[in-house]
Order: sequence, then C-alpha cells, then structure tokens
Amino acid sequence: LMFYVHCFLPPDACVISQEEMETHKIQLRWAYDRKYYSRTEDTVVFACKNGYRKISPEHAFRVTCREGKMEYPTCA
Repeated sequence: LMFYVHCFLPPDACVISQEEMETHKIQLRWAYDRKYYSRTEDTVVFACKNGYRKISPEHAFRVTCREGKMEYPTCA
C-alpha cells in the first residue's frame, strides 16, 4: 500500500535547487532546515560547504525569494 503526499506550492514559490547548491558549494545554513522551497519574500540563509570559503559578499548569503527566483551565493 502506497501513500502519495502532494505539496501545492504557490506559483511564485522558489524551489531551492540541490544541483545549484552543489555547483556553488553551498548548503542551507541550518542543519534542521530540510525544506527546499521558499515563498516570495521569505529569506533563506546559506553557508559554505565544509572546506570551502565565501567568494560572494557576506550579505549575499541571506537570499530573499522574489517571484520564483533567487540568486545563489558562491563559495570556492
């Protein structure tokens, strides 16, 4: 027996791409924060993956979802 859970997101929600996070060498700042979506005007905080350092300025690691889009900070 299988159960399917459907999550209905607003059309302007941001989906936080794990592929983009890998490309930019970042992760979600809070270990308990496992959600990979954000509503418009919500703020998401990123951190560098272990062993990487910030290339983007400090303020770029607090990202606000704007109409389905967000800019990812970069670490290297």
